[in-house]
Amino acid sequence: MHILFLVARIPYPPKDGGAIATFHLMQSLRKENFRVAVIGFNTDKQYRPPDILQPYVDYYQWVNHKVPITFQGALKNLLFSNLPYNFERYYTSALFPVLRHYLHHHRPDLIQLEGAVMGVYVPFLKKIKSPPIVLRAHNVEFEIWKRVAQNTTNPIKRFYLNHLSKRIQRYEHQLFNEVDGILAITPQNAQYIQKQLQKTIPVQVLFPTFTTRFAYTSVEQESPSVGILASWEWYPNQEGFHWFMERVYPLLSKEIPIYIAGRALPEEWKKQYPYSNLHWVGEVEDAQQFLKRHAVVAVPLLSGSGIRIKIVEGLSLGKFIVTTSVGAEGIAHPPCNFMAIHDSPKAFANAIIQGIKDKNYREQVKKKGFSFAQKAFSWQQQWQQLKSFYHKVLEKG
Repeated sequence: MHILFLVARIPYPPKDGGAIATFHLMQSLRKENFRVAVIGFNTDKQYRPPDILQPYVDYYQWVNHKVPITFQGALKNLLFSNLPYNFERYYTSALFPVLRHYLHHHRPDLIQLEGAVMGVYVPFLKKIKSPPIVLRAHNVEFEIWKRVAQNTTNPIKRFYLNHLSKRIQRYEHQLFNEVDGILAITPQNAQYIQKQLQKTIPVQVLFPTFTTRFAYTSVEQESPSVGILASWEWYPNQEGFHWFMERVYPLLSKEIPIYIAGRALPEEWKKQYPYSNLHWVGEVEDAQQFLKRHAVVAVPLLSGSGIRIKIVEGLSLGKFIVTTSVGAEGIAHPPCNFMAIHDSPKAFANAIIQGIKDKNYREQVKKKGFSFAQKAFSWQQQWQQLKSFYHKVLEKG
């Protein structure tokens, strides 16, 4: 089978959730003898060498594109556009000839949109009579911004975010009914999507998978510290970190080292939180090695949707995870015996302390999480269902 992926940015290196999900799926499909092509944007914010993906796909082509976020742009979008601002920024006619040329000369069996943001090209694809289109919904996007709005105290900002979430909700509902099949990231998202459909199309849950082997981290490999790893460009991660620092951190011993890593770590946070036990690591070359090093992996989140790839990755490494109910969505609900899920700052802090001090307890929880990950997130568990899904889309198309 020949599949064309449309992406908003180059999914390499696979260090953040979206890139991990896209890259490992492409690699897994190639191992199943799929021809994998990818077309998308090389953005100014996350520019990569154009040939960086060459060893991993059968074809690639990028359009250089600037995606600035400006007050003027947001105001213009608010007044004169029906598209959500965070999606409209990725709409450009420069992609039209690239798509037209590839579809005419290479004729893929399927097109897969990696995220709702690439749905802005569905009308063009339909116009030029593309093959069936699959949407891989990495999140139900409007839920993210609805939750962010609920947690926002500034009334003007809250008004704008509520308006944005409603606009995204309308956009997603329309997109769900324009594509020929949908891959949801969690069962909860799949149920929501099914309720919005006005036609019968295949909908399948596809958890993130990894082409690397599951590797359990023994207690002896861990230091008595906390690791927090995230892509700090994503607003819910910033929001969750401030909640952690303002509500959880005061309840922890200042003797517990806390390491903060990830891309785009704001420099001003070092001045905002000038504490000696905080270690500002920044972007790391090997996320797995960072996670394996620390006794506790903390994932503080108040808003978001879909599934947290770093939790999936942490469980796949046999890590002790402490997160919130929002962070655990799509994976588990409290009470849970394979990771600590707490929404109150005191319970969150106590879970961190217990995870560091009580090695026997930590080992029990880690082993259960590792066993769960092997069952839930392995490619072998999901491949047959995904293959059946693609064939159903082709049959209907």
